[in-house]
Amino acid sequence: KGGKAGVLAASAAIVVIAAVALVLMLRNKEESYRNIRINEVQGNVYIYREDQGELKAYENMNLQSGDAVVTEQGAMITLCLDDDKFIVLEEESKMTLHATGTSEDSKTTLNLEYGAVISDIKNKLSENSEYNVVTPSSTMAVRGTQFEVIYRMLYDEAGNVIGKQMQALVYEGMVFIELVGSGESRLLKAGEMVNIIQTGENYYVFDGETEKVVLENLRDFNAYYLRDSLGSHGTDMTEEEIRICNELIMLVEEYFATDDPG
Repeated sequence: KGGKAGVLAASAAIVVIAAVALVLMLRNKEESYRNIRINEVQGNVYIYREDQGELKAYENMNLQSGDAVVTEQGAMITLCLDDDKFIVLEEESKMTLHATGTSEDSKTTLNLEYGAVISDIKNKLSENSEYNVVTPSSTMAVRGTQFEVIYRMLYDEAGNVIGKQMQALVYEGMVFIELVGSGESRLLKAGEMVNIIQTGENYYVFDGETEKVVLENLRDFNAYYLRDSLGSHGTDMTEEEIRICNELIMLVEEYFATDDPG
C-alpha cells in the first residue's frame, strides 16, 4: 500500500514538474519576440518604461514590449524588429509599441497617440502574424507593406485646438483601415492615400475618395526614407506594383529637385 502511495506521489510530482516546465516554455516563447532595437536616433528621444520611468534613447538600445517612445521637435528615431520590420517615428510624436509572439508568429501593435510613423515590413507576414497601427481614429491592419500614418492636432495662433489631421499613405503593399465610431472600412493599395475627419466624439469618417499620393504629400521625413527604401522589397512584385513603385520613385526625385523642398 505504501509503495502504491509512493508511486502516486511520484506521478503527481512528475505532473506538477511537467506543468511548470510547460508554463516556462510558453512564457519563453512569448518573450522570445523581444528583438526590438534602436537603429538610429536624431535629437532628443525618450523611452518611457513602466518599471523604470524615463530613459534617454540611444543607438543599439534594446526596447521592451509596452515601451512608449516620444520624440521632441527636430528629433526622429528608427526601430528594427526581427531584423525585417522597420519603424520610423517623426519629430513631435508619441507611440507605444506592443510586440509579442515570435518572429515567425508575431503580433505587433503600434499605438500612435500623436505624430507620424512609417512602417516598413520587408518580408511578408506569416498567416498567424499580425501588424496593426492604432490611432484614436482608426485601426490599420497590414500584410507586408510600407506605409505612413499621420495623426496630429491642428492649432490656431492662440494655441487652441481647431481640428485634427489624419492621413494614411501607402507606398508599397496594402493596408486595411477600419474607422472608430462609424465602422467604415477601406482597403488602400500602393500609391494611394486617404484623409480621415472627426464628425463627432469618437466618430470618424473618410474625407472624400481614395486619392493618389502626390508631390504635396511629401516632406523631408518621408521623402528621405522613401528615397532609400522604395523598391527594396524583393523581386516578387507584379508589373503593376513595379509601375507604381517607379512612379513614386520619380515623385521623390521631383521632390528633391525642387529648390525649397518641404
